[in-house]
Amino acid sequence: MRIDVNTQIYISTITPEDKSSYMTHMQDREIYEKTIGIPFPYGENEANWWIAAVAEEAKRFGLPLQYAIRKEDGELIGGIGFMDMKSIFDHAAELGFWLAKDYRNKGIMTNCVKAFTNWAFNHPNLNLVRIQCRIFAHNEVAVRIVEKCQFAPEGYMRKRFKKDDKYIDAKIFALVR
Repeated sequence: MRIDVNTQIYISTITPEDKSSYMTHMQDREIYEKTIGIPFPYGENEANWWIAAVAEEAKRFGLPLQYAIRKEDGELIGGIGFMDMKSIFDHAAELGFWLAKDYRNKGIMTNCVKAFTNWAFNHPNLNLVRIQCRIFAHNEVAVRIVEKCQFAPEGYMRKRFKKDDKYIDAKIFALVR
């Protein structure tokens, strides 16, 4: 599967060959600080677990729900996908995404979110009518990305997440078809 974002960036399936890229990019503590499900430190065991979990999830759902964001040469530079789906019969999905440090603030993620959500809404096996994001309140970059992609703000969730023994507020946004 391949979703062309532009001539330099595309989204595709995660493979075992991506392990070293995960191990490199996940050394950036900022990714950990702005996401709920990515551990830190992130080593070989975490990368192996992630790649196996993505493959298992793809078998269960009949298609992957997590994807790699890649440069035109195939190098993994980020990730995008749906979390916490119970079945492909769900009409709603929770979007998550991250991007390697050297590629931020260039419009890449905004373009990826637009391309990915368009693909997802039109995928015949997903049947989605709602894609939502719960974003840490302090992650203003992610807030700007989803706003540029026409996600509507739906609320502010006080103390929604707990990480490192601290409660984190979140903003919720949704794109509805």
